[in-house]
Amino acid sequence: MEYVYLILFSIVSLILGSFSNVVIYRLPRKILLKNHFFYDIDSNRSMCPKCGNKISWYDNVPLLSYLLLHGKCRHCDEKISLSYFIVELSFFIIAFPIYWLSTDWVDSFVLLGLYFILFNLFVIDFKSMLLPNLLTYPIFMLAFIYVQQNPALTVESSIIGGFAAFIISYVSNFIVRLFKRIDVMGGGDIKLYTAIGTLIGVEFVPYLFLLSSIIAFIHWFFARVSCRYCLYIPLGPSIIISFVIVFFSIRLM
Repeated sequence: MEYVYLILFSIVSLILGSFSNVVIYRLPRKILLKNHFFYDIDSNRSMCPKCGNKISWYDNVPLLSYLLLHGKCRHCDEKISLSYFIVELSFFIIAFPIYWLSTDWVDSFVLLGLYFILFNLFVIDFKSMLLPNLLTYPIFMLAFIYVQQNPALTVESSIIGGFAAFIISYVSNFIVRLFKRIDVMGGGDIKLYTAIGTLIGVEFVPYLFLLSSIIAFIHWFFARVSCRYCLYIPLGPSIIISFVIVFFSIRLM
């Protein structure tokens, strides 16, 4: 029975991986065009960007369709980006460690949902410097469920952790803006810090900020070396990497 559940869990993970490709491609464009994201999903199926043909359901099967079509459009032989396959593969692979690390089926789906959200936020912010509320806000809901499942994280610590993360990020940005007249982080970064703070609790918020600052500085340094005119970097990836380190350090303690 356990293996049946693992197979079903990996299938769900694959479906989320396929949907993740849609989110990464469409959501930033909908935000920039000030259009409604879900309307686009409901009204328009995926299509080939070259020939414009709609992609049939049997050509949208995660992993298998890409392999069977040899990474090309069925209608015009236009190459399909390998990134689609890699994203789906990453979700398939991550299903196994999530399954073995989780305490029960609720915990496993919370962790998978968290991976889905953070993966999309990471890629979108890295490519477009956007952290959509549509992805950030559900973290609070997952945190609420996670607190019920994990006695080590109390409701009080979760709430105070979120509040502390908000205060630290907001005040830090305010002070820098006061003296330097620049924003070191955007509203999306502050919301992400706050949401993540509710998942790790107040005790570990300082570690989150310390790690994310170090990683962000390293990212900024290499960005400046490779491009002297690059003044800004997306902060979201640094926050997410730091959270993953802190979060799983807590779980393995």
